[in-house]
Amino acid sequence: VVLITLKTPRDATALIEDCHRLLPPIETVRTWWVGIPVDTGRAAVDDDYEVGLCVGFDDEAGLQAYLEHPLHLELVGIWRPKVDQFRIFDVGTTSIGR
Repeated sequence: VVLITLKTPRDATALIEDCHRLLPPIETVRTWWVGIPVDTGRAAVDDDYEVGLCVGFDDEAGLQAYLEHPLHLELVGIWRPKVDQFRIFDVGTTSIGR
């Protein structure tokens, strides 16, 4: 899970488009979703970011391959200069529900 704060918030659409372009061809990416915060009116919700990205893998080896993949590195290379903050959470699981 990556929560991304952009220097220019209006760049969110372009970042989302780049995620949809660059992530699917990466062999170890099993699932992904990317979007903007939803205003639900709930005070407990942290919406201090412009784009949220969640990428799923079969295992930690898949994550490691993703981190080194040229398309992931391209995505990071394009967007790192345009980002104020990446908040990254690597979450593992022993089982998956629906």
